Amino acid sequence: YLFPGKYFLLSLAPVLSLLPTQICILSVQLFYGVSGILAILLCHLLMNIPFAFYIWHALFQQMDRTIHWSAQDLGATPYQAYRENIVPLMRHVGWQSALLIFFLCFSSYAI
Repeated sequence: YLFPGKYFLLSLAPVLSLLPTQICILSVQLFYGVSGILAILLCHLLMNIPFAFYIWHALFQQMDRTIHWSAQDLGATPYQAYRENIVPLMRHVGWQSALLIFFLCFSSYAI
């Protein structure tokens, strides 16, 4: 879908992965008041979101949009068409991106 600022948002996605780990943890501690293991986990989550973002973006680029439109032509609301047609196609990518981020975070603890 096209919306204002789409390409700007796509260009900002990798900014979180460019942050050094210590600066990310410091900002989590300052802004959210979280420290310890929870701050480290939140920092890893924030730094690895761009990887999941690009996986989901590639999925949406490959998806056939006529599925959604044909469901609406048959009388489904936009929410029903999305829930019944698009979400089942995205389930496997959700687990794959979560597993990829888990392995990225788990491998950084060895260092």
